[in-house]
Amino acid sequence: MPDNQKSNNFHRFLKIISAGLFVGIPMIPLASMASPTTQQNPRPSIFYEEPYNRLIDRTFPNCPSNVLGQLPLPDQRQTPAATVTPRNDTIDVRLVNQTNTNVTYQVIGDTQKRILPGQSDTTLLALNVPVTVSISRPDGGLLKVETLVPEAGMLELKLDETVDFGKDKNSIVVEEDGSVFLN
Repeated sequence: MPDNQKSNNFHRFLKIISAGLFVGIPMIPLASMASPTTQQNPRPSIFYEEPYNRLIDRTFPNCPSNVLGQLPLPDQRQTPAATVTPRNDTIDVRLVNQTNTNVTYQVIGDTQKRILPGQSDTTLLALNVPVTVSISRPDGGLLKVETLVPEAGMLELKLDETVDFGKDKNSIVVEEDGSVFLN
C-alpha cells in the first residue's frame, strides 16, 4: 500500500475516533444527572401529628411506640356531641335524612355502603359499641349532623345539607362509654 493511502486511512480512522469522542464526552455528565438519587424519609413527621399519630403503630411497625403522643391532654380532647347509654354493649342508631338527595351510609366493619333516600329514615339495630358510621352525599355536597338521644341505647342522627365547611361531617364515632363524636 502506498504511504499516501495509509495516511488517508489513518486520517479517516482519526476522524471517526475524534467524532465519537466529540459526541460521547459531553454525554457523560448528562448520564450522571439523568438518574438523581433522592433519599425519601421513611417516617414523615406528619404521622407524628394529630390526627395521624393514632395510626403510628399500624402504619410503621418498626417505629418506636408513640403511646404518649397518642393520648391527648384533657383540654385538647374533643367534646362529645352527645352521650348515649349502651344497653348490653349495643346501641340503636336512627338515621334521618332531611335532605332532598340520597345519603350513603356504612357501619364500618359491619355493613356495606347503603343508600338512604332523601326525606326518609332508617334504624340500625343492636350495633356493638364502639362503632363508627360513615356518611356522605354521592353528589359531593356537605352534611351537618344533629344528635339526639331520645332514650337509653338510642342515638338519633338528623342529617341535613349545609354550605358551611366547618359544619360538614362524614363520620360518627360512638365509644364504649357512649360518647358520640362527629368528624
